[in-house]
Amino acid sequence: MTETPPRPDTRDMLGIHQVFRRELPMAAALVRGCPDGDRDRAAALAAHVAVVTDFLHVHHEGEDELLWPALYAAAPEEAELVGRMEADHAGLEAAISRVTAAVVGFAEDPDPSSREAAADALESLSESVVAHLDAEEASVLPLCERVLTVEQWGALGEHGRAALPQEHAFTIFGLILEEIPAEQQRFILGEMPPAVVTAWEQVGRPQYDAYIAGLRRP
Repeated sequence: MTETPPRPDTRDMLGIHQVFRRELPMAAALVRGCPDGDRDRAAALAAHVAVVTDFLHVHHEGEDELLWPALYAAAPEEAELVGRMEADHAGLEAAISRVTAAVVGFAEDPDPSSREAAADALESLSESVVAHLDAEEASVLPLCERVLTVEQWGALGEHGRAALPQEHAFTIFGLILEEIPAEQQRFILGEMPPAVVTAWEQVGRPQYDAYIAGLRRP
């Protein structure tokens, strides 16, 4: 009897998606709450937005380079779906660029006009991202579990780890772990080298907790 090859577990993608679902609308609200002329607060918020949008860009880059080609090859009958998801990324990248420009302007001069422009751009990006993620979770992730190999799926994670700046590694890791179930957290930590887990528990987690507390203060 031929054994069925193992299929990827795509639940790790849900943890990544939750970062964007949470952080983009929250960033818009935090920007709207920034006092006029508070350049330090505006700079801190702008820096956080940059971390999140850079993460989103790298996430999309991995899918463009690795996921869509693999799905076109493995499931040609789903080319329309894959093409639609791929096309979404072009619009989202343009929205990311608009957010970047608006947030830079806000950080340079946090007045009512720049504040509203940055918050509006973040809200618009958030709405577009959520619509894309909804479609991806409903249709693309089940397709990946049916037709991709564990190695093909794993290549996405490897791309992300290689492409993201190391100085933001603890922040991004904390953002991912923040809302995922404890069982999934244990699974993720169990897949990591013991030295990395120790560094996260002793250094990364306290840094992240302090960072988030300062960022999300009223």
